[in-house]
Amino acid sequence: MIYSASLGLSLPAYGWLLTLHRILGFLTLILGIIFVTNQWKWKGKKYMDVGVLCWVGAFLLGITVYLLLFGFISP
Repeated sequence: MIYSASLGLSLPAYGWLLTLHRILGFLTLILGIIFVTNQWKWKGKKYMDVGVLCWVGAFLLGITVYLLLFGFISP
C-alpha cells in the first residue's frame, strides 16, 4: 500500500475504489496487529469475523484494482 501510494498510483475514474481499498487494507493491518499482540479485550468471534470481512474486502478490491490497472476490465 505504502509503495504504490508513494509512486503516486491513482485511477482517475475510480479514485473512490482505490481509496476504499486503502482504508480496508489499513484497517485489516491494524486489526491483525491487535489480534496477534492479544491486546483486544473483546477478542471474540464477531470481532474476528469483522477482521476477516475487512481482509476479504481489501483482497477483492485489490484484485479489482489490478484488473483495472492492467486493462483486463475496461472502464
